[in-house]
Amino acid sequence: MKLLILICSFITPFVLAQCRNTFVYGFKIDEKIDAKLLTASVFYNNKPLTTKLKMICGKPQKIQTKFFYTVQSTSVLGVQKLPYQLPEKSFYWLMTDEMNIEMAAHPERFKIVLDTKNVQLKSAYKLPETFDFLSQNAIYLDLKDKSKNNLDKEFNNKIWGLSLSKISVKTIENSTEKDTTIIYSLREKIPEGVLNRFPEIRNAKFYSVQEFNTKGMYFNQKIFLKIPETIKSYPDKAQGNYIDINGKKCAVSGGITGLGSGGCAGAGLTKKMIIYNINIQIEP
Repeated sequence: MKLLILICSFITPFVLAQCRNTFVYGFKIDEKIDAKLLTASVFYNNKPLTTKLKMICGKPQKIQTKFFYTVQSTSVLGVQKLPYQLPEKSFYWLMTDEMNIEMAAHPERFKIVLDTKNVQLKSAYKLPETFDFLSQNAIYLDLKDKSKNNLDKEFNNKIWGLSLSKISVKTIENSTEKDTTIIYSLREKIPEGVLNRFPEIRNAKFYSVQEFNTKGMYFNQKIFLKIPETIKSYPDKAQGNYIDINGKKCAVSGGITGLGSGGCAGAGLTKKMIIYNINIQIEP
């Protein structure tokens, strides 16, 4: 029995010592909301992080694509035992030293995307919302000084609070939309995307200029026409359906990844997307 205790007491510090290649990144939410209702995803090059095997605390493990949220103080994230306790009511993500170096050299590659499926939060805050990683805020797991005073200093200096952007009436009123007019003629071939959006144009014979209006957007140097949404809802349903001028359909959100699909996937996460009121004129 004594031998077993001695072996365990030797193995535990040895295993934890292998965390010298591992960092933990943490943040908390400033707003007085139930943070458990939020999901914090890791994005790499504007796409959800692809999980890969990495050496975490000396063991090959899959890098998580989302942050853990801890209601109470904990020394365990997922299946990984940590060498010290982490503060409560915060989000945490384990990463390797190589990832931290890349984050410092290329900060634009790594992003935190906060989102929720809660309707009330969606109506009160601009979600999903994207935040930057700060490589200097990653906390080394194999700290030499694990005293309470030093850990408290690390946590206070590096676990920052993120503020969600609120939706206000003023924000809605000041939202910018642009107008554009696109002109086609029945004497020429009309793009498939326009015919798909307005099927009444196909094979029509007009004797005067006809106008068709729709919402749309400009994204990735392309114009997309808004497609009316179906009322029926189901899991993983694509939302924000559009079609480009050439007839390729896409969605800005939903689906398996939550980011939509096709040429406008992820448009809702970037300010580079511009909403348009599109007036299409068809000449005889």
